Amino acid sequence: MQSTVPWRREFLSGAIAAVAFLAIYFVARFIWQIPALPEAVIEGILNFIPPALFEAVIQLFGSLAKTLNFYAILLGIVGAGGLLGLLYGRLLKLLGAVENSSGGTPTALLYGLGYGGLLWLIHGVTISPFAERGFFGLDAPSPVIAAVAIDIIAYLAFGFVLAYVRQPFVVEMSDTASESVLSRRSLAPLAASGLALGGAYALKRSFAAQAQAIFNEPAKETTLSASGESLPIFQQGFEGLEPLVTPNDEFYVISKNTIDPTVDVNDWSLTITGMVDNKMVLDYDALTAMPTQQQYATLQCISNAVGGDLIGCALWEGVPLWNLLLQAGIQPGVKDIVLHAADGYQESIPLEKAQDPQVLLAFRMNGAILPNNHGFPARLIVPNIYGMKNVKWLTRIEPVDHDFKGFWQQRGWSDEAIYKTMSRIDAPRNGATVSAKVDREVLIGGIAFAGNRGISKVEVRIDEGEWKEAELGKVLSLLSWVQWKTTWEPPVSAGYTIRVRATDGTGELQDETELAPAPNGASGWHTISSRISGISDGQN
Repeated sequence: MQSTVPWRREFLSGAIAAVAFLAIYFVARFIWQIPALPEAVIEGILNFIPPALFEAVIQLFGSLAKTLNFYAILLGIVGAGGLLGLLYGRLLKLLGAVENSSGGTPTALLYGLGYGGLLWLIHGVTISPFAERGFFGLDAPSPVIAAVAIDIIAYLAFGFVLAYVRQPFVVEMSDTASESVLSRRSLAPLAASGLALGGAYALKRSFAAQAQAIFNEPAKETTLSASGESLPIFQQGFEGLEPLVTPNDEFYVISKNTIDPTVDVNDWSLTITGMVDNKMVLDYDALTAMPTQQQYATLQCISNAVGGDLIGCALWEGVPLWNLLLQAGIQPGVKDIVLHAADGYQESIPLEKAQDPQVLLAFRMNGAILPNNHGFPARLIVPNIYGMKNVKWLTRIEPVDHDFKGFWQQRGWSDEAIYKTMSRIDAPRNGATVSAKVDREVLIGGIAFAGNRGISKVEVRIDEGEWKEAELGKVLSLLSWVQWKTTWEPPVSAGYTIRVRATDGTGELQDETELAPAPNGASGWHTISSRISGISDGQN
């Protein structure tokens, strides 16, 4: 007898099948590093988001933007699974399919597998090209056979679970009985999906720990700067301000990925190919055995707003990029150096920049092995260029004879991406109430940065008063930020506006024009409001 399955149960069956569908992708993601479908969809969506909108989302949600987007996509896929469950029921009626109370019959499961195969065909000509994986995943950055196989398995699993969960619902069964069957039958795929995800994630964490544990070591308390001077890595600098060097676990992290790659260093290699005379393939031991160079350098995200915290300073150690290119025998006619990463990310720097001896292929950060979220096993550090071109998880370097547009340039962001002069007030914090000391001195301080141009002067103004030059702190290198501070004696307890501006090493004043980060980096003078308390009339 042909069954009549309530639409709510059809929808729920589709949603449960979608959970199993996602579990297949995430098992592959955690174990074999094959990007999951939600990640590919997110990247496809990025193709249509204008830089200004992207930057607005980053400023609104900060580091939560990717996470929120990711979970929204997951919920959308589960919801779409529910709708596909409804559609499946309609197709069965059109086909005159008969379901019986035995549940999970071979015929019903074959219908489900056929439905999953049909969805895969539709996916191959719609979602897959949208997600920049080509028709049927043939242009996927992962090994193509593996990527296509996962797609097929995921869709067949969707159809199988959908047919398995919904099959027992028939007219003859009471509502109570059918609800009980739904509960029991839905537990199996849900439990299997949960176990698969948990096991895959545990394996991924285990592999990650094994991949890096044998190389990891704590940061040394002291190290040598590029000039050979002994210097504590995490020294404080000016008292009351942010550390002069940013600890690894406090250094900002931004990437295009929802889930960052975990590279097994035992399988990793760096390839130099393209317009070179001698193709080079270096494993981790070969790379780290080369003569290295240390340098302090500040890294800033192009999405950093005026006064933002997407900036940090570290001691980087690695091999100069140009040394490697010379060994490979770079050929005449090269225009750009294309950088390929383990997560499929691609960027480029011009040949002239690659010749800068301070461009490092770095594998150590602040005296420790490069952390995974900063690009382990190796990343590029490119002085004077925003962070998007300082590629992490490097796997291949390729000189080419044309102007290569990278991931973010294809989406409208700057190709030159030169650091703009910036300054930031860290003390007092914006909106904070500060109690004046007995001597009525209030500390005002922060950081300033202008790439390799350096900082020659920082000035502070209270309300509409005169600009006052601040004291500059120790300069770690021409590539690092500088701390600045001054003291101020407020006349009365009240609210005040504090503004800062910097002058770079060439004598050019920081641009006052207020511009959002997209597409060339933010500009403007950082301004805060703070209230001073603790000053009585008797002190006047």
